[in-house]
This record gives sequence, C-alpha cells and structure tokens, in this order.
Amino acid sequence: YITVLAKMDVEKKNIQQSPLGSPEAEVDSPAAKKKEQNQAGEEKKERKKKITDEDRKGSPKSTKTTVKKPRLIVSVLNTQYDVVKDVFKRKFRCKLTIEPEGEWDLMWADTGVTTEMLCRMKKYQKINHYPAMG
Repeated sequence: YITVLAKMDVEKKNIQQSPLGSPEAEVDSPAAKKKEQNQAGEEKKERKKKITDEDRKGSPKSTKTTVKKPRLIVSVLNTQYDVVKDVFKRKFRCKLTIEPEGEWDLMWADTGVTTEMLCRMKKYQKINHYPAMG
C-alpha cells in the first residue's frame, strides 16, 4: 500500500514538472497508458453505437416499406430512331408505349405534332416539339 502511494506521488510530481502540461509524463506511467486504452475502447464503442443507431433510424435496410418513384411513361409512337428509345429505357428507366390513345407523360416525336394531338393532351402531358414546328 505504501509503495503504491509513493509511486502515485512520483507520477504526480512528474506531471506537475512537465513543461506546459505536456502529456509526455502521463504517457510514461502505466496508469496513464491504461487510462488511454480505456478511453480508446470507450470511443470505439460510442462510434459503433452511433453507427447502429443511425442505421436503425434512416437506412433503407431497416425500413420494411420502401416507396418506389413512379416511372415516367414515354410515348415513342412517332419516333423512328432506336437510340432515343434506348436512352429513355436504359438511362432514364422509363416505361415506353406506342399506343396513340394510351396513357403517357411525355411524347417524343421526330416530326411536328398536329393540332388535334395538342387538343387531346392533358395538363400534365409534355411533348418535345412546339406547335407548328416541323
């Protein structure tokens, strides 16, 4: 018991004598090393806990219901170029349709659009040409 107290006094003096409170004297002592290891272990546990808490809160893995974005339906009836169809299908992952009276969100036409087609369009439908553009 006395030797432990004597060692503690020596360590205390070493810490007080170090310039500007540098941690060099603390690092040399076994108690300081053990304290540093404990702190590192606690920090690691906290980081691990924080990561798992974040996973539970907002990650798509933890939620059972995922909301899919609605796919854009593109009418390619008046399109003769396959590259346009491929880009919409592969790059933008759109659903393609060729039905003239079918449901669509965007119409891609290589030529101008008739006035009749413009009159039948709904408010949310878009087309890649201006009226009277050829």
